[in-house]
Amino acid sequence: MPALLRSARRRALPVLIALIAVLSIASSALAYTWVATSTVRAASFGPGAPDVAGNHEDSSDLIVGWQEGGSPASVWVKESINAGNSFLGPKRLVFAACQCRPAHQISVATSKGEVMAAWSEKLPGGAWRIFYGRKPAGPGAWTIGAVSTNSGKAMNPVIAMSDDYAFVVYQVDVSGTFTVKRQILNRSAGGWSVPANLGNSYYSQASGPDVAATSEYVSVVWANAAGDVRIKSAWMNPTPAWGPTKTIGGLGFYDQDRVRVVRSRDNIVAVWTNRNEVRTRRSEDVGATWVPAPVNQNVVVDNDLELFDVTMHGMDVVLTGQRCGCSNSGVNLRFSSNDIGATWSAAGSLSPWGDDRQVTFVLEPTFLDPWLAEAWIKPSGAAKLMFHRDS
Repeated sequence: MPALLRSARRRALPVLIALIAVLSIASSALAYTWVATSTVRAASFGPGAPDVAGNHEDSSDLIVGWQEGGSPASVWVKESINAGNSFLGPKRLVFAACQCRPAHQISVATSKGEVMAAWSEKLPGGAWRIFYGRKPAGPGAWTIGAVSTNSGKAMNPVIAMSDDYAFVVYQVDVSGTFTVKRQILNRSAGGWSVPANLGNSYYSQASGPDVAATSEYVSVVWANAAGDVRIKSAWMNPTPAWGPTKTIGGLGFYDQDRVRVVRSRDNIVAVWTNRNEVRTRRSEDVGATWVPAPVNQNVVVDNDLELFDVTMHGMDVVLTGQRCGCSNSGVNLRFSSNDIGATWSAAGSLSPWGDDRQVTFVLEPTFLDPWLAEAWIKPSGAAKLMFHRDS
């Protein structure tokens, strides 16, 4: 999911509470039931900028990532093999053996019994590069390595996993010129591909690229310097065979404009904001055609929302956002669709309110139903990372 630009592009919050919740789907209308809370990260560590990824195809693996302040800033993960019923201990991810380099903007993913993460870490010479970690789900050691070898500043990484591959997309800033890069890892053979340049990139606090993968397909979405929302998809046949780049919408050149993409089997849903108007288009044929058509006709989910994240399972799509751009108050909303994004319904105000609410589906432990997990930051009280799960 998501997602997922992190605290480097978020507003500074005086006090943070990071929360994560798993909810059960109560009906085909995508209603949810909140459950009890347990602590994932103690308040004294000040966790923030969470990301969350769940396996909702063949296991109940769930991974939570977050950033912590300090000198230097650091990125952490905590994982569960039973959809959040219990967690393994927290793990700091860092490439430098001295643990003396700042790291931020963590993104997490999971697939077929393995968990992965990608983040941006600063080198001694001043460049920022993308690094990654991977390990089997459950007890075991993390393998840490480098993804990019760029000059300048590589930032806003997002990682996704298919059955056989991992994909990382990110932005590179070289003297104020922004480009979008894509790299691929064959999970069985190892070794990241040479960076592929997807084109120039529009840059704001929230405008990084996004990537979504299933067992057979992957899609990358980004906004170019002109504000065009572009998407490129590939079919694993057996290696990724990339199709043409398509323009499916446009941003409004607003500081909080952002793009997201999710997919399930042949279906793709792209979500973006145009000056806080949340717009979507969908494809039901692996990206060959897009609905609505033409490109300037979009499904408007909401006309005044700061978009946070989006997730998808089957025909069900869920997105989250905030009704107010305030730093210490606002209204969180969750919008749901059970028809691949053709129509949407709002859940109304979510409580407790928070910032940067990330979402994912995860398979519940008996493999019967997908649950919905949400991670967010709440600016009130002592900083704490919490977890809710179904009983």
